Amino acid sequence: MSVAQTVGADARCADARCALDGALASLCAVRGAAAAAASWSHADQLDVLAALERLSAILVAVRSRVLDAVERSDRWTDRGDRDLVAWQARTSRQGAAAALGQVRTARTLASMPAVDDALAGGSLTGAHVETLARVAATASPVVADQLASPDGQAHVLDLARGADARTFATALRSWAARLDPTAVQTDHDAQRAARFLVLTETADGTRVHGRLDRWAGKRVRLALAAVSPRPAADDERSAEQRAADALAALADAALDTPPQRQASERPHVSIVLDAATWAAVRRRGAGAGAGAAPTGTPGGATTVAEALRDREPARDIDGQVVPPSELARLLCDCELSRTVLAADSEVLDQGRTVRLYGGAQRRAVLLRDGGCAWPGCPTPARHTEVHHLTWWDRDTGPTSVANGCALCSFHHHLVHRCDLTLERRAPQPTRRNRRTPAGLRAPDYVIRRRDGTLVTQTDPPDADRTTARPTRPPDALLAISP
Repeated sequence: MSVAQTVGADARCADARCALDGALASLCAVRGAAAAAASWSHADQLDVLAALERLSAILVAVRSRVLDAVERSDRWTDRGDRDLVAWQARTSRQGAAAALGQVRTARTLASMPAVDDALAGGSLTGAHVETLARVAATASPVVADQLASPDGQAHVLDLARGADARTFATALRSWAARLDPTAVQTDHDAQRAARFLVLTETADGTRVHGRLDRWAGKRVRLALAAVSPRPAADDERSAEQRAADALAALADAALDTPPQRQASERPHVSIVLDAATWAAVRRRGAGAGAGAAPTGTPGGATTVAEALRDREPARDIDGQVVPPSELARLLCDCELSRTVLAADSEVLDQGRTVRLYGGAQRRAVLLRDGGCAWPGCPTPARHTEVHHLTWWDRDTGPTSVANGCALCSFHHHLVHRCDLTLERRAPQPTRRNRRTPAGLRAPDYVIRRRDGTLVTQTDPPDADRTTARPTRPPDALLAISP
């Protein structure tokens, strides 16, 4: 670098330091003013929070550029740190986990300039970029090349537009699985190869230690939840103790089941896949050794993973991608609940003969809504209850999929306590509707009071209509929109 370049760089650094000093002074003044935030209007509080989110995103973008420059300069090696993550953990004093996330983000933004601009411009949040960085850090070469391309970056921004971080993460992993299903299978095979379970008898009891692949772990977690209902008010067990009791209950159930019944019954699971994916797997042959067939076999795709390339991946109701070999196994040896569209083999409308939703009806409602239908609520589908849009008791509504709506326990109670009515609107082609974890476009829901007026963010459901002030803390009501 020439003398003139060095002088210019020093001047720009001085300008940056001066600007940072001014920003720090301004933020200290904002902190002092925020001591009176309780007296601000709700609109002012929201404006300040939005500005702080924008500021946080810009800080992430700036830190990432500086970290990228540090990594390229190799100056972090002067103190003997084993890698840049260790250096950042030591110098920032935030620990290895935070440093790893910051380094991943810096590397991702350096390779994706369009995403960097979107973050600084306010159309992406730091949480979106952290999610993208986690996916990029473990991406296969096929996915990494696509992420670095202009078209790939444009698609990532399109997935993030209008989606919260959780929905974006699901959509991003699904896109990566579609680009390279073989990588999904390879990762699953590695997890399967590393699985183990050890039960050790000790003087103070039996110790359980092990590792499962992600798909098996999900089944175990759901099984434990199935035999461990939510604790009663007088249940003094910890969450860990309830999990241990649930594992013992599963063992009791297995030992009490006659062997012939174990051999004749099949696990019952719910997966979501479109017709093209179904046809591709069936053409390949569901039991033909997914992921294990040798390459070069005549007659088309040699593995289920290859047959699924550029197909929409199969997912469970929470949006987790099903590895190709697991999909083949499920199609071969399970009772499959076909909640896609209207399956003739299951009755989805029981009128008023049954009050509670269960079985195929419940799965269909949760699949369609993808989680709590209250606008902005992040509660996943498995933790929701099914509410009658036309109330069962108040309006003699039927127990049908069309009349069902997924709500978390809090919002379900809020609807009944405030005598609210929800109206479902089908996804509009001209709008970017929220995507469910299963990849479907979720419907919109409009919330009305008994008198027909809309519930909005500025006029929440349990507000005193004469003063328009909420009688409950506003944190539960911020996500309401017309």
